[in-house]
Parts: sequence; structure tokens; C-alpha cells
Amino acid sequence: MRITWNKNNWEKPSGHPWKKESQGNKNVPYENQYGFGHEEWLFNPRYRLNGFQYGYIRGVEKASLENEIIDEVYLYTKDHSNNYFLVGILKNVIRLNKEEQKKIINDLFKKHIDTAIDELKEVHGDINELRRMGVNPTLKFKWDEANIFEEPIPIMIDDSKYKRYQPYKLTAELEHFVQETNLLKPQLVFKPGKTKNKSSYTLSKNKGKREVEKLHVDILEDLYRLLLKKNDKEKLSLEQSTVNGKIIDLLENIDNDKYNFYEVKTSNSGLTNMREALGQILEYALIDDEITANKMIIVGPADLKKVEKNYLNRLQNYIEIKIEYWYYNLDDKSFEKK
Repeated sequence: MRITWNKNNWEKPSGHPWKKESQGNKNVPYENQYGFGHEEWLFNPRYRLNGFQYGYIRGVEKASLENEIIDEVYLYTKDHSNNYFLVGILKNVIRLNKEEQKKIINDLFKKHIDTAIDELKEVHGDINELRRMGVNPTLKFKWDEANIFEEPIPIMIDDSKYKRYQPYKLTAELEHFVQETNLLKPQLVFKPGKTKNKSSYTLSKNKGKREVEKLHVDILEDLYRLLLKKNDKEKLSLEQSTVNGKIIDLLENIDNDKYNFYEVKTSNSGLTNMREALGQILEYALIDDEITANKMIIVGPADLKKVEKNYLNRLQNYIEIKIEYWYYNLDDKSFEKK
């Protein structure tokens, strides 16, 4: 089942382009008529009660069901650039009957309508439509049984085959998409090589973000050149390898399924670089239990102060995998000195 695109984890609206003159036109998607979709509150914790998450999915409304429970619902979405993503898997989705729907609206949803209106105001949606319709639930599912991906997973779907609101049973073709994403077991996928130099940042970012991204690219490029001195290209992967759907800054294949993980951060504070990198690099190194992490290496343009070095030493004592911090010296023009 497809749900409307959202950049706020489907906890509150994130905004859609819309025109008032399109309202009532069945050929225009609802979110492009009113600037929001009712699914955009689907995972909001305030609509959770007694372990059940209450919300709305158009596909559940349209599904022809022999009973009121759907064993599994695979959710996908399409962003404003026509890219498709898997969002998550819901288990035992229960369609609400009119009596239960009315009760949960009165007991829960009406209490928060003003907050929902304020959230919609922030993204300039049509608050009159929300006042008229409310955030009305049509289903519930046990939150602790749901598998909501931390980040939507890119997939390839033939746009011409699947209508916007129509629910589809899993065919062999759709199951192929699901299996390709390694949903049940996160895996590291090593792909040697490097991305092309990212010149696009000069056009797509504001000045501050451009400078940060340029520094990130420069550090990675120099790091890659440094590692090439002792490795074949087939052993290195710059922003090409993934684990659990996330791109790793730089990965060095030491031996078969043994790797060094590099994570680049650009703060002028060593502590900030370590704080921002640790969660990522620990996940990359440990989530796939079939590979071995040899080293976890954080790289940043800040030399460590005494208190930061002491913190790093304590980390090294507590974590079995060798963890290092490499200081990238911006002042030295020579690559070797960096």
C-alpha cells in the first residue's frame, strides 16, 4: 500500500505543493489539493493508546477483506522527484468499525486537533480542510509489532502498473523488491570504487552547507589517496558500500569479510566529531554479524584536546574493536602532512 510522501517520519505533515483551484478534481492527488495527506500522522506517538497505533491509510479503506485484519502491510511511498521507497512493514492491521472509530476519535483524536492544525500551519497546508475532516483513524496496529525503517529504503517500481490508492497483494515481482532490501537481516554490501567528485554542491546548497560538504569531499578524497598507497583499488570503497541501507563514507577490505570503517566529520570540535560519528560507525561495524570490524576510524579537522584524548582512551578501553581518531590538518598544504 502506498502512503503519501513525508519528510517528518510520518509524525506530522512536511508539506506538498497544492492549488486551491484543484480542490475537488479527482484527477489530482489529495495532497496536491490540500497540501497534506491524512497518512502524515500515521506514526505520531500521541495517537497511540494501550499499545495500539491509530491512523489512516487509504489502501486499507479500499481493500476488499474477508475479515477485518490484514496479516502484513508493506508500505511504500514516492517523493516529489518520483523516486520510490519502502517505508516499513505493519503486522496484523485491524480495520476499525464505525463504532470503534467514533469512540477513538472522541477519546483521543479530538483532544489533539488544535496541535494538528498548528503543525499543518507550519507547512502552509489547507487548515480549513483539516478542520472539516479532522485526523480521522480508520485502522490500528500494535506498535511493538511494526517494523518501521529508520530511513525509507529506495526501490524500483514500474509507475505505470500501480495506481495511487489501490492496495496490491504481494506478487512475485513485489516480493523481489522486498527481498532485495534485506529487510529481515541487515547486510553489508561491499562495492569497490569511488563516487565521482561531487561538484553539484556548488549549485544545490547555501554557502555554509556548500563549505561543509566541500570539506567532507576533500577529506574523503585525500583519505582515499592515502589508503591507495597500501591497497589495491579493489580493496577500497568510497561512498559506494552500504549496510542496512546506509552509505558508508569509506570502507577498507582487509581480508575477506574483515573491514576498516572510516567516518568523516567536519566540526572544529573533536568531541562533536566523535559524538556525531560514533552512533553511525558502531552500527556499520556491528549490525551485520557475518562480517568482522577490524578498526573504526573517525576522521575530522579538529586536533584533540587533553580532555578529548582522555575520553577517546576510555572509549578504547571499553570497546573491543579498535577505535581511532585521525586528525586532518587543514593548515598543511602538503598532502603527506595532512
